[in-house]
Amino acid sequence: MINKIFKKPEVILLMLVMLVSATIVVMATGTQDGTATLDIAGFNSIAVVTSSLDFVECTPAPTTGSTVNTTKDTTVCTAGSEAALELGIENDGNTHLNITIKTDVISSFIGGTSPTFKYITSNGTNNPGCMSGIITTWANFTVAAQKYMACSNLTFGSTINELEADFELFLPRDAPVATNSVATITFTAHAIA
Repeated sequence: MINKIFKKPEVILLMLVMLVSATIVVMATGTQDGTATLDIAGFNSIAVVTSSLDFVECTPAPTTGSTVNTTKDTTVCTAGSEAALELGIENDGNTHLNITIKTDVISSFIGGTSPTFKYITSNGTNNPGCMSGIITTWANFTVAAQKYMACSNLTFGSTINELEADFELFLPRDAPVATNSVATITFTAHAIA
C-alpha cells in the first residue's frame, strides 16, 4: 500500500527517521541536574627517611663516664658526626597523625652503673610538620616496648610532613666492652580523629 501512495519507499523511511528524531528533541526540553559523589579514604602512612644511626665505637671517660647524643658532636664516639645521626620520619599519607616511639630495650643494653637511654623530637629540618606535642626535653625510655609520645599532630603535605628523633646515651665508666649493641626503635602512626 505504501508503494501505491509513494512511488519510493525510501522517502517514507527517511520521514519516519525524521519524525523519531524530532520526537527525541521535543522530549529533551528543560534542564536536569545530576550529582556525582566521590569518597576519598584516609590512610595512615609514615616512612622512615633516615633508618639507622651508628655511633661506631664509643669510649666513656674513665672516671665519670660520658654522655653522647645526636644533637651535638663529641669526641666520645668515633662516628664522624653524631649531630647528623637523628632518625627522620615523614608522613606520606593523607591524614594528620599522632606518632609514638618505642624501643625493644632500655638502657640496660649499654651496661654498667646507671646508664641512660633518652630521646627528644623536633620538626624536620627540611619540611617541618609536627604542629603540636614535640618532646623538647630528654625523656627516658624506662620500659621496653612501651609507646611514648613523639608528636601529637604530624601533618601531611609535601612541605610540612617531617619529624626528627634524636637520642642521648649515658655511658658509665664501667660499661662493659660490647660489640654491636643494638636497640630497635619503632615509630607508630595513629590517625587523629
